[in-house]
Amino acid sequence: MGISDMSFFGHVTDVADIDIIAASTPIAELVDRPVDNALTYPVVNIGPWGREYHQRHERLYAPYAYHVLPDFLAEIADELLGGSTRCKAIHGRRSGVTVSRNFVLSPSALFLPHRFVTMLGKTYVEIRSYGMLMKSARAAILGTALAILPLSITPAMAQDSTLERVVIAHRGASGYLPEHTLPAKALAYGMGADFIEQDVVMSKDGVPVVLHDVHIDTTTDVAKKFPDRKREDGRYYAIDFTLEELKSLNVTERFKAETGEQVYPNRFPGEYAIFKIPTFEEEIAMIRGLNKSTGRDVGIYPEIKNPAWHKSEGQDVTAAVIKIMEHWGYGTPESNSFVQSFDWAETKRIRNDLKYQGKLVQLLGENKWGAPEGTDYDYLKTDDGVAEMATVVDGLGPWLPQVIEGLSADGTAIMTPTLIAAQRAQLKVHPYTLRADQLPKWAGDMDIALKAIFDDAGIDGIFTDFPDQVVEYLAVRPQQD
Repeated sequence: MGISDMSFFGHVTDVADIDIIAASTPIAELVDRPVDNALTYPVVNIGPWGREYHQRHERLYAPYAYHVLPDFLAEIADELLGGSTRCKAIHGRRSGVTVSRNFVLSPSALFLPHRFVTMLGKTYVEIRSYGMLMKSARAAILGTALAILPLSITPAMAQDSTLERVVIAHRGASGYLPEHTLPAKALAYGMGADFIEQDVVMSKDGVPVVLHDVHIDTTTDVAKKFPDRKREDGRYYAIDFTLEELKSLNVTERFKAETGEQVYPNRFPGEYAIFKIPTFEEEIAMIRGLNKSTGRDVGIYPEIKNPAWHKSEGQDVTAAVIKIMEHWGYGTPESNSFVQSFDWAETKRIRNDLKYQGKLVQLLGENKWGAPEGTDYDYLKTDDGVAEMATVVDGLGPWLPQVIEGLSADGTAIMTPTLIAAQRAQLKVHPYTLRADQLPKWAGDMDIALKAIFDDAGIDGIFTDFPDQVVEYLAVRPQQD
């Protein structure tokens, strides 16, 4: 069956029932052409729940355009079909929609399948509808969708950063292996994460290394190996040690400095301390190597840690990170990467002074945590604050409670004003952190949390210590009724 032969979808007779219309018209015929009679196209009717969802959220999304066919899929289809590229255009329930090569402009526009995922020996196609994802195996698509784009396309193809619903491995697969170790990052890669996070601090000799904190006494055995190197506050800092010295340390699961007890007792046992601290470039090299050997394109997502503190210590961690990013080809808007920071002044410096052209994310915390100088999180969470950030950054990294307050009486997510403002500003929203062993109070299990995040709130991606569980949810979640 070719792309143009899609009669298996069937037809509907009532325009009000049309929620997804899969057109198989050549792209050249679709550009700027209004659809006068939607009933001429085959359709998949996803039922009344789809209409209710749109009615509930339409006011939030009405002004904006949404991706229909990613360029990389268009290019692959063009090559496989010998130059006869065709686009499955997705229209809403209304006629008069204008279609172009990459976008549909419509208040109720829906997404077409974006990604092929192989799991447990089966290939699935994601179908996206704002926050909704349907498992193609439960729809009429599974037996025929593979004919639309043949299986010679790599099934494990990762999403690029322009697509929806990305899985960001928070410090790697840190729910299973100690955070920010290369094994944790390799495991996250193998689990299917779209992006892998790096927190970057500086060594004494000016080498960017991957550690979550500027101090190292809660994830390494530094107190045993260098007992006399702590500062007056009793803490050990990475910037006081050369790279060679840092490499001599063993990295463990995070523990409490006062008691030695693991923060997450059911994670990797601390006594099996066989891991080392990687440099930022070592981690990039590993991810790039895996991209080469697997054919995937997993992105990187570095956070610049405590830039003002580093400056007070005589080192410019921001400039060091940006230099490495640009050296490795992560310096353009198209790069499969994000750079993140909690420091709003530093984020503006990256864009305006360092002239970095790659994608930026402003992280949001709470003022009571101790905001960096020049950063007012209470202001940044307002409509005006979001609008100001949108002039500089490509996305926001809020704390999860800052975008979802909880669940309503009917079990759907309660979206915060900050989330609504960010979506109106067309900013990516990547909250932190979803942990299977430390769920939000309103979530009884991971599926409840993921439904709220992706299906209800339409959030673009999530930082998680358990990337495999999020990947599985997005890939094989049963179709909604």
